[in-house]
Amino acid sequence: MPDASEKTKCYTYKVEMVIQILAKDLPAAAERLNSVGGHITSRKVELLDTTDLPIGSDKPELDKRLKHVL
Repeated sequence: MPDASEKTKCYTYKVEMVIQILAKDLPAAAERLNSVGGHITSRKVELLDTTDLPIGSDKPELDKRLKHVL
């Protein structure tokens, strides 16, 4: 876990994917997609935003939530 002097950023991406699934019918395909995924045939990634996280700020409740995910 980083200490308060380390900089941490939040990166926000937009991801578009085309996925193929082999299945006997549409309900089976949907179940497989939700449970194990499928074969990615294409993927396009775009960086939308980068934000510094305010660890060590004057908002201790926010610091507690951020340290939980880092």
